[in-house]
Amino acid sequence: MRTLILLCCLFLISGLSGQKLLKLDEAVRRSIAHKPSLQVLRLQSNQQQLSVREAKANWWPEISFAYDYRYNPVVATTVIPIGQFDINNPTNVVRGIKMGTKWQQNTGITLSQTLIDWSVIRNIKRSKLAAKRAVSEEKSGRDELIFEAARSYLNICRYEQQTLITLNDTLRTFTTLAQQEVLFANERLLISDLNRARINHNDAISRWQNSVTDLIAEKLYLAFLTGIPNDSMLLSIRFDQESLSYLNTCIRYEATPDSLHSLQTLQMDEQIARQDLRVAKARSLPTLSLNAFFGGNQFNDCLSPFEKGTWYASSYIGISIQWPILYRENFTARNKRLRLEAQIQALRKTEESARYQTDALIAAQRFESLRQEIERLEKNKILEEEVLRVLGKRFEEQRASAFELNLEALEYLKLQGELQEKQTEQILQSLEYLKNTGLLYLLQSPAQP
Repeated sequence: MRTLILLCCLFLISGLSGQKLLKLDEAVRRSIAHKPSLQVLRLQSNQQQLSVREAKANWWPEISFAYDYRYNPVVATTVIPIGQFDINNPTNVVRGIKMGTKWQQNTGITLSQTLIDWSVIRNIKRSKLAAKRAVSEEKSGRDELIFEAARSYLNICRYEQQTLITLNDTLRTFTTLAQQEVLFANERLLISDLNRARINHNDAISRWQNSVTDLIAEKLYLAFLTGIPNDSMLLSIRFDQESLSYLNTCIRYEATPDSLHSLQTLQMDEQIARQDLRVAKARSLPTLSLNAFFGGNQFNDCLSPFEKGTWYASSYIGISIQWPILYRENFTARNKRLRLEAQIQALRKTEESARYQTDALIAAQRFESLRQEIERLEKNKILEEEVLRVLGKRFEEQRASAFELNLEALEYLKLQGELQEKQTEQILQSLEYLKNTGLLYLLQSPAQP
């Protein structure tokens, strides 16, 4: 079993030669180009752009052609006050007269051109705001993807380091265990000391196996994000360890509020809510339009569509004004509801802005605390390694007990595990700071090493 583990270690290490380098910015760009969820947001943004063009089309003229041919079995009768036609002696005499013919056909072209319509104007502006919001939402989704791709990439770099470190720990504990097994076989060591050496070695193996599992799992996740085949990600790609140092330098950049796309989305929500109120009010405003018609009618008592002298042309052109006075809507309740919605969006934007600032400060504070703690742990690790070397020599010279060596090895493993946890947490806090300050775009810049 131990031989198999060592062979696996050697295989993973030897696989590093001849591999293609995948840099952090390239991994981020591949994720942006590949992820279907981001493509959905991009398509939704295109949809909103098309909605703007649709809204503008309301200014286009409406031209329609109409034709109908009908038969009137019963011609309508109209009562006419014929007595009023006598100017000298008007009376109230009326007579029913049939107005029309058995056969009738009508045809013509109608033109309607909107000249002034405030609802169209305000709907176009609302569509433009919705298009801007879709762009901001797409950029917010891209920020989330950058965060995930960078986190996965940097974790892989960290897990590769951890795998090599835990491998060295496993080899060291294996050597110590082998020495103590020889002493135990010669009855020069207690079983309790040998068991402690076995426990330390088993812990070291578990830590190495966990590191390898985490590394493989993270590589598979990055392959999912970038679209790189799993076998290529596992065997043909190597990662730039300098990216860990580059991430720390990004913390020194000044924040750019304009890059907080999620905050811009909330700002667009507020503006859209206010525009909804203007659109609703526009329904009460007058509209002005130009109307025109040109066509003809035929009236005949028999079916003769093309008979000469039975067609009469008709046309008109004019201006139409419509001003709604009363319709089925509670104006007060509607306007109040829309104003409240705008206030809600404004409060959300204010709260989110404060949260981003607070989260950025917290992340920066935790990053600095972790940096100092990691420095302390790395110094302790160097000291602990020196202690282990000295104890190892003393143990070989039979000047130190196996109990002391095993106890110190246990402390070193605990220190190593704590250091790995702090380093992983530091990566997360660095990314949280960049996310909440709008600096994630630095990770897709080719300027990084």
